[in-house]
Amino acid sequence: MAVLEGEHVYGSRFWGHVRGWRRYIDDIFLIWDGDLSEIESFHLYLNNVHPELGFTMDCSQTRMQFLDTCVYKIDGSLHTDLFIKHTDRNNLLHFSSEHPCRMVESLPWSQLLRVRRVVSSDTLIDERLNEMCQKFLARGYPKADLDGFKMKALSKEHDELLTPRVAAESNKRYTFVTAYNGLSNRISAVIRRHWPLLSRGHANVNEFQLPPLFSYRRNRNLRYELVVSDVGSSRRDLQTTLSRPSLGNFPCLGCACCNNMVKGASFHHPHTGKKYEIRKRYTCKSSFVVYVLSCPCGLYYVGETTMEVKPRISKHKSTIRTKLIELSVPRHFHELGYSVNQLRYRVIDDVPVLRRGGDRVSLLKKKELKWIFELDTLFPKGLNIEYQQSCLL
Repeated sequence: MAVLEGEHVYGSRFWGHVRGWRRYIDDIFLIWDGDLSEIESFHLYLNNVHPELGFTMDCSQTRMQFLDTCVYKIDGSLHTDLFIKHTDRNNLLHFSSEHPCRMVESLPWSQLLRVRRVVSSDTLIDERLNEMCQKFLARGYPKADLDGFKMKALSKEHDELLTPRVAAESNKRYTFVTAYNGLSNRISAVIRRHWPLLSRGHANVNEFQLPPLFSYRRNRNLRYELVVSDVGSSRRDLQTTLSRPSLGNFPCLGCACCNNMVKGASFHHPHTGKKYEIRKRYTCKSSFVVYVLSCPCGLYYVGETTMEVKPRISKHKSTIRTKLIELSVPRHFHELGYSVNQLRYRVIDDVPVLRRGGDRVSLLKKKELKWIFELDTLFPKGLNIEYQQSCLL
């Protein structure tokens, strides 16, 4: 729209009749100095600018609506009033909603202030504020609070509210972002209470001198549980065997890594003995998987690969043969005198093809990180030396 305005509106022969031009996305409000036939010609001109763009027009010499504002003319001057559609329903947030408390508390004030800013007539402002208060009363808001917000809104001058505010300079503050829940207020209170410890301990860091800003994203609610946005394909994967295929790890019987695979549909935690079920069927040819390496002493190493399993395991075996002790697995095998034939592995999880697109590699790394912590395989309890947190950002 900005390109269209610059190329076809501002320099056109009709621009001399325009006394005011304001656009919000694709809604345009203009004040026209000319007769009706000329603005109809301007409308026809705009509809011929681009074959894919079409404009509708409403015009009046006395009253016009634009977004939530009604602009009307009295004695040659323009005034504004609040515009509400006839189909409007009272969908204001209910007072008992589990939204952040400050959001619920500030909503009446922000809406009453909007009414004060939009309505220019001193004779109509009280009526419009009362109408808005009635809407909030119907949604369970306390009358005493609404009366206080109404008096506060009336104390503001209309012209003052139309003056753009200049943002005051402030020190850079960190933003603490988390999903909102019932404990969010307690968490923020704990952080604020102990923030002076951080500010005093790092007095030379400007960002630590003021407590962080708390910002919340919407948490999962019943809509996520009851409504499925992606129902998936109507056809499931075709079964290619007469009986239901077995789950777990199964060698392909065609590669040098089959002897190292641990067959079976379950495995156990290396320290607690907790049992985990493998819920899919994996072979040496599976890809985009999370796998576990194990040594004779029972330590685990969790890894991931986007390639097939067999070339990835072959690389592990090669590092053990060549004694590449810079890596944790071959160093452990070399120090304890284990041979490459004692290496065992199993596939425990995977990331299937994403029907609707997405970062499959990032999801795979997240699953790897999940299993590293689930099986507690970080050194010295396991063979994982480090892990990447960038996949969580």
